[in-house]
Amino acid sequence: MPFFQKLKQPKLLGFGLLLLTLVLGIIIGTVINTGVKAERQVPAVAPDATPLTIPQPIPIANEFTKLTKRVEPSVVYIESDYLPKPGKRARRNEDSEDEG
Repeated sequence: MPFFQKLKQPKLLGFGLLLLTLVLGIIIGTVINTGVKAERQVPAVAPDATPLTIPQPIPIANEFTKLTKRVEPSVVYIESDYLPKPGKRARRNEDSEDEG
């Protein structure tokens, strides 16, 4: 089977067009990209700024454990099964199909 006949098949044609679009997008993106615009030109810290002080971390693991033990009994697992009853509409549709 010649190459052009294989190209006319819908799956191969779609894949080829997708691949061509991807390659063109990469080439255009590479050509247009001229550099990073968000590059920092100035120092990150102002000369008259005072550094922030980070407070000591407060251990909250104990508080979280207390909270979970208090809330745990209120968590409920509910499961329900619903069996739909056959309706009158289903019977009408079957009857109308037989008549048509």
